[in-house]
Amino acid sequence: MAVQPIKLYSTPTCPYCAMAKSFFASMKIPVTELDVSRNEEAAHEMMHKTGQIGVPVIEIRNTIVVGFDRPTVLKVLEQEGVIRKKAEKSGAAAAKPGAKAPKAGKTAAARGKTAPGAAKTAAAGKTKRAAGSRRTP
Repeated sequence: MAVQPIKLYSTPTCPYCAMAKSFFASMKIPVTELDVSRNEEAAHEMMHKTGQIGVPVIEIRNTIVVGFDRPTVLKVLEQEGVIRKKAEKSGAAAAKPGAKAPKAGKTAAARGKTAPGAAKTAAAGKTKRAAGSRRTP
């Protein structure tokens, strides 16, 4: 069996873990769930990657999301190529009649600004953390 691109570190009593599981199930995205209350190795792995013990921790390919925030998770799923952006799915033919085309100009990166939700490189290793994630001391 192939390794899933998404790992969910969770506990059975965590309400946000349940919300994350429900979200991935509704999107029909397979997830490898790791119960850190019963799996000591998974708990150590999670602590090594995030520096914390709180759950849920969602690892989407190389990006870590601490906690469950639907918009952040959706953005990371798109960035990591797990799901396609809505604009890519619908294509130009599905544009609404009379809709204005976006203005040409510099991108946020060209203006020297970082897009919200951009992943950042974590201090330990090459794992990226989603911008909505936070690390506790």
